[in-house]
Amino acid sequence: MKLINIALSLLLAAPAWATAKYTTVKKSIDGNLDGFGEQAEVAKIKHELVEHESHLRGSYDEETLIAVDQNRNNARRADEWLTEHNNPRETYQTGQPRMLKWNTDLKRKAQSYAKKLTIDCVNRIPPAGSELLDLGFNIAMKQGHSDFQAPADVMRLWNNKLYNGWPGNKEMSQVLWKATEYVGCAQAASAKEATKTCTSTVCFYARAGNCGMGGMNSWADHEKKINEGPACGPCPADRPNCSKCNTKVNGEFVPC
Repeated sequence: MKLINIALSLLLAAPAWATAKYTTVKKSIDGNLDGFGEQAEVAKIKHELVEHESHLRGSYDEETLIAVDQNRNNARRADEWLTEHNNPRETYQTGQPRMLKWNTDLKRKAQSYAKKLTIDCVNRIPPAGSELLDLGFNIAMKQGHSDFQAPADVMRLWNNKLYNGWPGNKEMSQVLWKATEYVGCAQAASAKEATKTCTSTVCFYARAGNCGMGGMNSWADHEKKINEGPACGPCPADRPNCSKCNTKVNGEFVPC
């Protein structure tokens, strides 16, 4: 009976796929298999549940019904975001392409802001007076879903706007902005139990791009600005001496 209770307690918190596993354990117990075999099977289910949770949902905030994809917000996920940013930079930047670097402070800010957006599933820029407005930022939200979007899918969404003209292509313009050096991205999703579900993706950039974008009359003008325009705003908090490319330092122009 003790083993049945253990399996039941696991099942209550388990996804649907675990039902068959529990049935296997119960049959083993009913069939009077040796205690070692029963315990091993229960332990196996528990291990798989932990693995499943860590890969799919990560931490769970009961107060706001927000899930953060901790596993996918780690180094492997960072590599995916960098790949999706740097591939188009290599395509559209003139001269020697300048690859973005991952920044954990920007990622931390992105994760915090993604959680705030997901609470009421409303896409909005940082509020007036927020230090986040000094950073470059891109936001993507998908309402009616609580599954995390792949970086490639998010980038495809932004890339599809590239030739829409300014400011319709502002997301991809920031992705490509040559003088920007750092990026940090994160996602949050409403829990499946939430009344209104959505997924929020936030990327912050430093130094910010899309600076001085008035008077963009053609794609040629825009492409020139992306490649030759300076960045604006501060460096990341943990990289105060970031590059000043496409600006003048001590009277000398520093190209990217």
